Amino acid sequence: MDGAAECLHKSVDIRRRLVEDDENHELRYDLAWTLGYHGSILQDLGRLDEAETCLDEAVNILRQLVEHEGQHELGNNLTTALNNHGRVLQMLGRLDEAETCLRNGVDLLEIIVNHEGTKELCDKLNILHDNLKNIALELEQQTDFKRESHPS
Repeated sequence: MDGAAECLHKSVDIRRRLVEDDENHELRYDLAWTLGYHGSILQDLGRLDEAETCLDEAVNILRQLVEHEGQHELGNNLTTALNNHGRVLQMLGRLDEAETCLRNGVDLLEIIVNHEGTKELCDKLNILHDNLKNIALELEQQTDFKRESHPS
């Protein structure tokens, strides 16, 4: 798996240079996809800080494409990136950020489901809701622990 991570790192570098050289920036989606895949591999390897960096960049690129440039057909890809980023943030213990990230993904996917309504998207929405619920439970446990550790 380390070999895959190294190959993806090289692929990210190549795509990044291509995006910088392309005045129309038409290759940004490819870069975001590669960053997301690289982040997932890094997550599997336990290299969470590196994974978070890749996934954060992927989310930012996709957000720009969807929200600011009107490429709404990439909205589902953005929800996937937000979910993956949120899960890594959760693994890093950055629960507030994870909750915000997943909430953004759920909100966007609810809009997409209301518009397209396919079973696949509904299933994905259920997964995102479950992930968000898990983070809320973890935040609640963290709050309870702090309260028990430092009584008033």
